[in-house]
Amino acid sequence: MSGAPRALRLAHIISLVCLPPLLAMATLVALCSHAIPDPAEAARVALVSSFFIAVGPSAYVAYLLKNHKISGGVDLELKEERLRVYLAGAASCALGLLVLVRLSAPRSVTALALSYATNALVLALITQRWKISAHAAGAAMPLTALLNAFGTPVLPLAVIVPMVCWARVKSQMHSVAQVCAGALLGSVLTWTQLALLAPHL
Repeated sequence: MSGAPRALRLAHIISLVCLPPLLAMATLVALCSHAIPDPAEAARVALVSSFFIAVGPSAYVAYLLKNHKISGGVDLELKEERLRVYLAGAASCALGLLVLVRLSAPRSVTALALSYATNALVLALITQRWKISAHAAGAAMPLTALLNAFGTPVLPLAVIVPMVCWARVKSQMHSVAQVCAGALLGSVLTWTQLALLAPHL
């Protein structure tokens, strides 16, 4: 009997540690460090990209929660509360893309910013009908970007995607179909965009 509560706690921990904004920031730091020789410039681009792709959208969710404009928590449990969050996230990423282009950021970073913007719009569209997993998509997208930039050495990180999918199902936040669809959408859309805009491999 004690196994079930432990598994549920583990699922909640995985969901928290693997929040899409956190995974996005870690990926942006890795991409900037890899593509920009100057550490100071790499840090600047990483900070700017992280702000628009992860921090800004997260701050918007925090604002909505603090002002009781949404009630589904940081997981955005209620499907009907996700639309404006996704749209705001897409807008923030698009604005960030413009800033990153002005900063002459590496193509891997600008392409990922565009991917986050377009993928958020696709998620917003799907979520109007079906609660596809943003957590699963948010795990698959950074992995895809890292694979595109670094190749097979980062394959061990692929374990994050099924871990997140398991956690979301175990937490009863999503069905198996919803997490599989999220992971597939995140990987395919991101890979397609990066292959066209930042074909490193």
